[in-house]
Amino acid sequence: MDTEDDREFEKALQQYGAGAGWRQSVLYGFDGLALWFVPLLSWYEPVFGLSRRDPLTQGALAVSLVVSLPLLVAAHKRMRLARLIRLERKGAEPAERALGSAATAFSLFYNNLLYLGTAALLGNILLNGQVPDAVNWLLSSSLSAAFVYLNATAARQRAHGTA
Repeated sequence: MDTEDDREFEKALQQYGAGAGWRQSVLYGFDGLALWFVPLLSWYEPVFGLSRRDPLTQGALAVSLVVSLPLLVAAHKRMRLARLIRLERKGAEPAERALGSAATAFSLFYNNLLYLGTAALLGNILLNGQVPDAVNWLLSSSLSAAFVYLNATAARQRAHGTA
């Protein structure tokens, strides 16, 4: 999901030691997986009584994971790039690793908060009772991940546009 612009900027950031390596990608992957599980374990099973043994539910869980996880990982990377651009343009001169750590922490915190808030709004208020619970889970998790991805893409474009 990276564009040519992302790859060029990533190369430039590697000069500063702030490039996202495999460890960063693994961190984002684990965070996205954990983030995907939070609404499932805290809302859908105890509150809605969603049964993981139901074939419709199993299909919805599989589809939402396949859709949500790559979007969340890409959103984390894009938000991190946007934050690095802004920190660099502000003239932030801390150690290169600190600059990358600040961007990573911001990306994880911001995207996680946005995802959980959107999932709660969709799943508990807008879709609750309107569709079956498994479909509610599929729509709320997938649409929330898509919203976070689009927001991170817009942030990255705004950051590149201020050059």
